[in-house]
Order: sequence, then structure tokens, then C-alpha cells
Amino acid sequence: MWSERSSEGVVSEKVSSELDSLKKELSPIVVKEADSGVKGFDQLDFQPVMSPSNYEAEFASKGDDLIFHIWPWKFHEADRAGKIRPRFKKNFDTLLTAAFGKVFFSKWEFSFDEDMGSFFVKAHGFGSGQFARENAIEALECLHSAMTNEV
Repeated sequence: MWSERSSEGVVSEKVSSELDSLKKELSPIVVKEADSGVKGFDQLDFQPVMSPSNYEAEFASKGDDLIFHIWPWKFHEADRAGKIRPRFKKNFDTLLTAAFGKVFFSKWEFSFDEDMGSFFVKAHGFGSGQFARENAIEALECLHSAMTNEV
């Protein structure tokens, strides 16, 4: 609530309500294309995957690409309980690079999404093929093996 002090130091209710209405009028309105109906979005059918003690993940085909979200193990459990979110193990990005590089070669990219607390991975051109699901599972199995030092 806005407050304005007059020369006597008393807050005026009328001035306060006027300032509140001005704030609403002058505040920028952020409307995303999907919210305004200009640009729709397709609901993706994500497949959940877990590597106990290592990570939680999901993958889906989006157009010609495969996309992945990868979280630290028990991330969602901690989030629901309101506890501190766990972090990825040390050198996770190095292991991710090695594991996904074996399957997708140089046709993929990743970034860390701070808001979701996850790595976002996009494998270009691997989502529309006959073996899209198998490629996704193979990449996540390679990551599991790298994290558990299995060969």
C-alpha cells in the first residue's frame, strides 16, 4: 500500500488510494505470446526417468528435437517438502557432456535453468526418428554409468 506523509506526518487515505490506482495504471504489463493467444504451445508427453542417488530426468520429442530436463536426485521431494534443494554432484556438466556426446555427437546443447533447478538439454534432429526413445534412454544410461563409474 502506498503512503504519503503530509507536512503534519499524517497519511491521507484518499491520496493512498489514488497512488495505488496510478501504480496499477502505469505498471508495465508483461504478456507472453502464449498467454495472449497469439502463439500456442504443444503439450509434450514427457517420459520420467530416475537414476537412484544420481539424478531425476524427463525427456520428450519436440518437433525434430529431443529435449531433456535433468534434476539432482530427490530434487522434487525436497521442493515439495519446502526443504533446501539438493545440488548436482561435482563435475556433473563434464559427465553430461561425455555421456550425451557418445549418443548425440556434436548435435546437442545444454544449459542450466536456474528457475527450474535443472539442466536443459536439446538434441537437434533426434526427436523425429524411429529410434528417438531408444536414443534418449541410451544417453541417460550413459550418464548413469558415468556417474556410478560403471563401464
